[in-house]
Amino acid sequence: MNKDLNTEKAGQAAVSGQEGKRTARRRGLSGDHYGRGTVSVTMILIVIAAVIILNLIVGQLPANVLEADLSPGKLYEVSDTTKEFLKGLEDDIELILMEQEGSVDDRIYKFVQNYAELSDKITVRQIDPVSTPSALEEYNSKASSLVVHDATTGESYSVPFVGTSDALILYTYDESSQKYKESSFDADGQVTSAINNLVTEATETVYFMTGHDEQSVPSSLMSYISKLNVNYGEKSLDLLKDGLPEDCSMIVCFDPGYDLANDEYDLLVDYLAGGGNVLIVTEETDLANFNKLMEIYGIQMQQGYLGDQMQYYSQYYNLYQYYCFVPNVSTELDITKDISTDIMMLYAHGMLLTDPARETIINNRFLWTSSYGFLENDESNLRSYAVGIQAYEDVEQEDGTTKRADLTVISCVSMFDDYIISTFPNRGNAKVFENAIAKALGSVSSIGIPAKSMTYSMNTMSNIGLWSLLFIGVIPVGIFVGGLCYWMKRRKK
Repeated sequence: MNKDLNTEKAGQAAVSGQEGKRTARRRGLSGDHYGRGTVSVTMILIVIAAVIILNLIVGQLPANVLEADLSPGKLYEVSDTTKEFLKGLEDDIELILMEQEGSVDDRIYKFVQNYAELSDKITVRQIDPVSTPSALEEYNSKASSLVVHDATTGESYSVPFVGTSDALILYTYDESSQKYKESSFDADGQVTSAINNLVTEATETVYFMTGHDEQSVPSSLMSYISKLNVNYGEKSLDLLKDGLPEDCSMIVCFDPGYDLANDEYDLLVDYLAGGGNVLIVTEETDLANFNKLMEIYGIQMQQGYLGDQMQYYSQYYNLYQYYCFVPNVSTELDITKDISTDIMMLYAHGMLLTDPARETIINNRFLWTSSYGFLENDESNLRSYAVGIQAYEDVEQEDGTTKRADLTVISCVSMFDDYIISTFPNRGNAKVFENAIAKALGSVSSIGIPAKSMTYSMNTMSNIGLWSLLFIGVIPVGIFVGGLCYWMKRRKK
């Protein structure tokens, strides 16, 4: 009996011991669980705090770091030329969007914001010209324009949002639809040139010659050369009536229809001999006094349109045959050495280099055809012809200093046509004209930033029927048959 009792007590003690162990184990497990839970909560809080701090840091970064420009043509991207220019900016510049809130074109608004983030000297603000009409008079501006204001000097420069020239978004006339259409985005060039003109004093004056039925400089081209930091005087000069102004740094003659009078010829000869600068763009080959002036500097005009059997545009052959071509470009002369893109020529005229009248005159061609160039109605006589020639001479002045005289002749007017300049803004056509002025004057600061094209050609595919059959028929059927075979093979296993 006692033995059974002892045995029962021992069993109870064993059970109690086991229960105690289980209880201790449960307490231990509960403690471990509590510890792991505390660590997990702590880690979650740390991660949340880290995410919040990271968001705060990222939120302070500029938009040009956070966002990628995926727009066609990279409209919002600021050029390296502008970035380099802004590094030396000392004046405080305000970019003022003169438009009602919410009415500014998103492309313009976005670009202006990106531009301002490149320099701590530039700020952006918006003025509603309806609620604050006095601002238009204060900044000598109009509504729907960008005012570039130099807060240091108080001077301003206004650029319209849209227009056919000198605007942020350029429009050209489309003859097929008989409507004006967006052609290029020139915000980078216009804003940078405006700042450059505000912070740099213009010291040179350019005059455009009149009186010979000259054509107006195309508006698209004018939007480029207006970026040059020069004064344009009255923009027109009648030599017979006005003579030569004392402040004349350069004379531009664009596409004359009539010849120089003898007195005008004498004036230009004396002007160049004294160290003047003249730019002639012409397609006329029978203007005797113009030709005589060029021959002094070793430039001889040739009759007939110029073609190139080697470097022509094959895609335009049906329209223009060999008369639309790409010229060779000098990499040594200042006028073209910074041009890295092709130049499009259309219905140019040829020129040849000859011996100039004086040994002190040096002439060079900066645009010319391949050795397969030819003149209209003389395709059998192949040779290289010049389309752009620059002649210069160092002229000693009365005070003992030396001044460089420069005569530049370009024998292709249509290369500066509005259609070509606006449709192919990334070609070097406009840059040639811009450099012909800037490089001849020497002291002019040129901010040459091409506009970005807003006309995009769609990719087309040849043999589209075969490609459609491949992607719609062959590939899907092949995948289906392959999958079916694989399924049947697995099923047999």
